[in-house]
Formats: sequence, C-alpha cells, structure tokens
Amino acid sequence: VKVEEKLVDTTGFQSYVESFAKGYFTWENRKAAIENRTKKINGYLTEELQQLNQELIRTDIPTSSQVQAIHIFKITQKSKRDFQVNFTVEQRITEEKKASVISSAYQVTVHQAENGDKVITQNPTITSQPGKSNFHPKQWENDSTIDSKTRGEVMKFLKTFFKLYPKATKDELAYYIKDKTIQPLNKNYLYSELETPVFRKDKDGLGVEVSVKYLNQETKATLVCQYQVKLEKKQNWVIDKIN
Repeated sequence: VKVEEKLVDTTGFQSYVESFAKGYFTWENRKAAIENRTKKINGYLTEELQQLNQELIRTDIPTSSQVQAIHIFKITQKSKRDFQVNFTVEQRITEEKKASVISSAYQVTVHQAENGDKVITQNPTITSQPGKSNFHPKQWENDSTIDSKTRGEVMKFLKTFFKLYPKATKDELAYYIKDKTIQPLNKNYLYSELETPVFRKDKDGLGVEVSVKYLNQETKATLVCQYQVKLEKKQNWVIDKIN
C-alpha cells in the first residue's frame, strides 16, 4: 500500500505565532497598556489560557518590555490539527532608568480547525535554544595531476566569467554556461578576486571549488561567495554546472 505524504504549509503558523508573541512579550506598567495587551493576546488564547494569564502582568510590575526580534526555529506537527512551534524572543527590558536585552526560547502549541482558524492551546513554555552544530563538510582535495597550463587556463576563464556574472544578461551567460536554467543575477557587485581554488578531475571534465570576493556597490560591504563549478572543454572552456 502506497502512503502519500501530504505537505503542510507552515507559513501561516509562523506569522500567527510571531504576531501573538509580539503582543505577549510586550508590556508597560500602565493600566491602559496592560488592558490593551490582555485584549490583544486573548484573541489568540483558549478560554482556559485566558484565565491562566489573568493578572500575570499588573500595574505594579517594575519593568516594561519591548520585543526586538522573534525567530521561529522549529515547527513540529504533533497530530492532524496540532502543531508545536518553538521560537526565540529578544526583549529590551527597562527597569527605572536601566535597560538590558535578553533572549529566551519558548514553545507553544497551535490548534488549527478544519476551516483554517487557529488558537493557542499551550501557554509560552520555556525550552532550550538551538545550539551550533559540530558538523564539518568534507573538504575537496586538490588534484595534483592537473597540470599548471590547465589550471592557468581555467583560472583565466573563471576570472573573466565572475567579473561578468553579477550584471550579465541571459545571452551573455549562454556564452559561458551550458546550463540554460541559470538566470541573470542583476546585481551591482564589483569583482575583486578569486580565492583558494581547489581543482579535481571529473569523469566528464573538471571541477573547481572557489571563493569569489565581491564588493556590494549598494551597501559598500565585501561579500565572499563560494561556488562549485563543473567545467568542460570543447573548443573553449564552458561551465556545465554552477552551485
């Protein structure tokens, strides 16, 4: 029996939780502001959670909070209609004249009815923040059997191509690239240099892993782009694939 997987669009859950969290983690120690906050978050919470959240933020609270950023880092489907959303929230906390920025991670559960309506069924609950993975991608090894003449030809070709690439038209790209699905970038980047090229032989040609340094003319920031380029030589060098 073939089981068909149904993809679920989680974009709506992301914007829903972001909107809720912005209201939930923002407050001032003024009656009108607190009443406005309560009204806003009640539009997302079940009746049970509305009761649970009564008077958690009161006028005698010594702090005010302003949300600086919200980042959804995980959405898990727990059942047909229930989704757990994990997120971090960055708050600027002010107490008297002192201000500090804190970051915390929470999870909520969102129930989505058949008609698409949503409601939060789990209060923001502290969870762990995502850490940095120890993963290291396998590095290419330079193929010493590729002669210096070939390396020189390829480097000259790649320099010419990458100077042109950011502003190249589709017709110009077609001259250099075999893959016709590659679209123009239409970016105002100024080529600077190629760095750390690594060559290896491929059964149909040559592979080069290279870093390309550009200056973004709009932001004035330097950008280093990393590419894996597969090349073939007919009459001239041509790019078969670029990733």
